[in-house]
Amino acid sequence: MSNYLTNLNLPPDKFNTGDIVMSRYVWKDMSWKDRLLVRGILATTGAKHNHDENMIRTSRGLYVGNAHSPHYELTSFEDRLAEYGQKIRVCAVFRYTPFMKDTHGEWYDAFQHRCNASILTTAYIGPGYDWQALDRILLQHIMMNWFRKKINLKNKEHRVYCTEGVVLQYKASCISLLKAIGKQPFPSPIHFERLWKLGKLTMIADFGLRDYLLA
Repeated sequence: MSNYLTNLNLPPDKFNTGDIVMSRYVWKDMSWKDRLLVRGILATTGAKHNHDENMIRTSRGLYVGNAHSPHYELTSFEDRLAEYGQKIRVCAVFRYTPFMKDTHGEWYDAFQHRCNASILTTAYIGPGYDWQALDRILLQHIMMNWFRKKINLKNKEHRVYCTEGVVLQYKASCISLLKAIGKQPFPSPIHFERLWKLGKLTMIADFGLRDYLLA
């Protein structure tokens, strides 16, 4: 069995700030706009899921930092579980693999403290969802390299999209999450799937996404 395939299925009370929630919107009655967005992300990036979120544990419970339209905000993880039960969304929870080891306790505590502050700050600011960045990801995917160098593909300042938000919060917490796969100007769901298969992320709980990832 490949080393990224684990049998862990931790309960929510074992989830921590900085755990990553990967999900896929699967509701059969989704709007045509949502269908276009989901299929566009899957087709353009080659991913098996379409949304990434950083988890945060607060005094009120578990939340995820949700970069969506119109802006970034905290969403209760219970909502994600309810969506899973209603067959609207499937998801899985992942942890940065070095944090699976007890020997990293102090480092892990410091990371969670920084990540907590980063997520709360992002939610307080509430940056808008970066639709234009998705357009540029599509352009980058279909245009020739020589032409891409002549246009500005940088994402909009003061806006954010889902995977980028997680990467930036890890960066603010002193971890270069995508280091193992090299510099990525447009972090996207496929990059997190690659990190999982490289063993850099460990799946600690599955709520229906695993089968999609392995399909």
